This record gives sequence, C-alpha cells and structure tokens, in this order.
Amino acid sequence: MTHASIRSMLAVALAIGTFWAAPQPSSAQDSQAATELPDAVKTLQQQCAAADGAACAELGDVFSYNEILPQDYPTAAKYYLQGCDAGDAYGCAKTGLILDAGWAGTYDPVAARPYLDTGCTGGLGWACQRIGYSLVESNDAPRDEAQAVSYYVKGCELGSSGSCTNLGWMHENGKGTEQDYDKALQFYDIGCKYGSMNGCTAIGLMYEGGHGVEKDNAQAASIYAYACDQNDGRGCKFLAFMYEHGKGVDEDQRLATTHYGKSCDLDYAFSCAEYGFRMRRGEGTEQDFVAAATAFKKACDYNHGSACTALGYAHENGQGVAQDVVKATALYAQACERGNNAGCYNLGLSYNAGQGVEVDLLKALSLFEGVCEAEDPDACVNVGYAHKQGKGVEVDLVKAHHFYTKACDLGSPQGCDNLGLMFYNGEHVDKDYTKAAALFHKACDGNIFESCGHLGTMYRLGEGVDRDRAEGTRLMEYACENGAEASCEALNSGGLRLGKKKKKK
Repeated sequence: MTHASIRSMLAVALAIGTFWAAPQPSSAQDSQAATELPDAVKTLQQQCAAADGAACAELGDVFSYNEILPQDYPTAAKYYLQGCDAGDAYGCAKTGLILDAGWAGTYDPVAARPYLDTGCTGGLGWACQRIGYSLVESNDAPRDEAQAVSYYVKGCELGSSGSCTNLGWMHENGKGTEQDYDKALQFYDIGCKYGSMNGCTAIGLMYEGGHGVEKDNAQAASIYAYACDQNDGRGCKFLAFMYEHGKGVDEDQRLATTHYGKSCDLDYAFSCAEYGFRMRRGEGTEQDFVAAATAFKKACDYNHGSACTALGYAHENGQGVAQDVVKATALYAQACERGNNAGCYNLGLSYNAGQGVEVDLLKALSLFEGVCEAEDPDACVNVGYAHKQGKGVEVDLVKAHHFYTKACDLGSPQGCDNLGLMFYNGEHVDKDYTKAAALFHKACDGNIFESCGHLGTMYRLGEGVDRDRAEGTRLMEYACENGAEASCEALNSGGLRLGKKKKKK
C-alpha cells in the first residue's frame, strides 16, 4: 500500500467520524494502546514498526497536524525521529523543526541543526530555510551569516519561496555576502512568484524607499495592493499607510482605516494597534470604542505594548469595555514590561494615586524616573515634583530644579511653569524675575493657563518685564476664562501679589 493511499484512507476515516478519545495515559505508547485507532493509522504503525521511515514520518504528521485527532507533539516527535533513524529525510527535518521550536517540550536549536541539514540535503527547501534563519537570528546557537546564505541558496533552488525571499534580504542588507540591490530584487521577485508575500512586499519597500531602483510610490502601492489581495496582512498594512499619507495613491483616510482593519483581521498585530487608535479617534470611520478595544486586545495579546496601554486606558475610563481600574493597572504593568513608556508612565500614576493598587510613592517615582530617562517630558515633571514636595523621597530642590529644567527643555509647558515658580520665589536659585517671566510666557503659550495668570501679575507689577497694566489684566482675564481660579480671585479682589502654586502630580 502506498503512502498516498494511506493518506487517503486516513482522510476517509476522519470524514466519516472515526474518532478516539483524547489520550490520558502517562506515555505515548500507553496513549496509543488505550485508544481505538483508525485502520489507516494502524497500517502506518505496522509499516513504521517494520522500519519504513516514510510511514513513521507520516505518523508524525498524524499527531502534529490533524484537525480532528488530538494533537500530541511528544508522540509526533518520537515518530519523526523513528522515521529519521530509518533514513527518511522528512522525518529528520521535522525532528529538527520540533527541536528548534521546542514544541515537544525540549528546546535545543543546536541539536536541531543536523536534523534540519539532513532534510535540506534530502531536498526539502523549507528545512534549508529554517536552518538558514537559525544561523542568522538564533540567540541560543552559534550564528554564521555566510553559512546561512549557502542554505538559503540551496532552499531557493529547491523552490522554497521563503528561502528566496530571505536570500534577497541578505543581499539587500549585505549580510553574509556583499550588498547587492540587483540580486536582492532578483531573489525577492523569485520568492514573490513562488508565493512568498514577504518577497512581494520587500519589492514594494525597495520601490518606496528607492533602494537599488528609482523611487516609485505608485509601483510600491500597486505591489502592496497585490499582496493584500492575496490576504497578506503585512501587504494590507503597507497599503493602508500609503492611503493614509497619499503616497502613490490619492490620500483616502477611509480606505486607510479599511485596510488597517483587514490587516488586523489577518493577524498582523501592528495593524490592530493602529486600527484601534483610528477607531478610537473616528479617523476615516465613525468613532467606535468597542471596535477599538477589541483591536487593542488582539494587538496586546500579540505583545504589542502600546495596544496594552490603550486597552488599559479603555478599562480605566470605560471606553468600549466595562470600567475596571484594577484591570487597567494590570494592563499598564503588562505594557511597561514590554517596554512601552506610556504604560510605565500610567502605571506610575496608578501607584501615585493608589488606583487599582496600593499607594506606593517610591515605585511611582522609580517608574517616572525610567520614563524620564527615555526623554518623556511629563515624566520628568513628575520626578521634579516628587523631589520638590518630598513625595516618597526627601525634599531636594537641586534635583527638582534639574528635572523641571529637563522637562521644560523637552517641551513640557508644565515643566516651564514649575521652573518659573522656582526662579520667581528664589527656590534653590537666586530670584530672577526676567527668567521667570520668560518661562511663564513659554508655559502660557503651551496652554498652562495658570502661567498666563502669573505672567499677567508680573506685567501689572513690572517684574521682569516692562510694566503694562492693560496687558497684565488681559492675561489674567484670559487665564480666568480658561479655569485658572487664582487669577479669577486676584481679579475679583484687586490683589497683585503672586502666591506659590501647587504643581501637578
């Protein structure tokens, strides 16, 4: 009986509902003994026991990929190894794949390579691609880019679309070989024709960036559209970007949102995040918080930090999901762990306010310090405030001045306002009304309306600026109209003195 006929028998057995219960015994052998297997599987077992390597490998597929039978990678791994030991190249390649991926509980990329090499030598292009990728990207086995190129060449010759595409990438980036855009384009084209949408989109990126070819956004958009039509999420994402920015196509925010959505549906996580933001803003579509939260969750599940932050914000504010500050804080922590600074910042606010967690000013300060190091101006303001007010640490005006200065330099109007107050009041520095006025002016331009009031008072008094009561009154009225209560009180009472202001948390 041929393996093709056995595969057909197995398909028939499954189609008519010949099942067996999910295995519970302690070993693969016990599992097989405790269940009633379809005749096609029993036949394969008999042939495998007779050292038929192809039959053993076929059994590995039964337990790996079958849509109806219980998936059992440890059992599959044993059959693949039996097939390999009996001389079947496919069994060797699958043994290597399982070791490289750790699907059966043992992750060993070093041990995987000889098995993948046997599969590659035996004519399996995908095995060549897998070992080539390992040689370029593995963090747990030696890397060798030149050797990877050799494997990709072999894989491409065997018809592996991914090998051709990866070979194009190696040539484009000069990895393991000299940089050669012509060869890169050639291998991307072969990969694309073999069915690798990554190869197609790589060609589009070369046209979009003008790498080795004349820049042509229209050509790039056309290629992305082809990939998207083939249900490639990456191609849809790139096409969405082109519509969003009017590159090679007419700008169309509706089509941009549509294609980001399609890309998300095709499990391209980066697009899910962008789609969520657009749905939240109502950009190119009606605002839809429920759809936004759904997209954010999908992207967050794929470890996309900014999406976790956005989902946390949705839970904190009840936008499209039930309001739940505990869940929001947990999502901020998840985002922070994935390197998203906004998540760390929001987590700091949660610890600072005791929202969803117990108040912990030291932990909040530590989070703000980390985000400030990443040049986030708001975080620097909060670090400065903690040192100015002694929140979790001893009062330290030197540090407060340093962090307010950094925040202001990074573009935080609030940082400029707080720094201006230190110059006005002579805290850690000599009083300097001229510097204070300049800082209040900068903060007022950034819509810190309390600063407009401070500046108005200084104009009325002629402190650091030429005295101008009319301009001072105008600024104070402007501040009052925009919610600066101190300015309203000063106007009502006719007072002129500037008092110290509590800074933002």
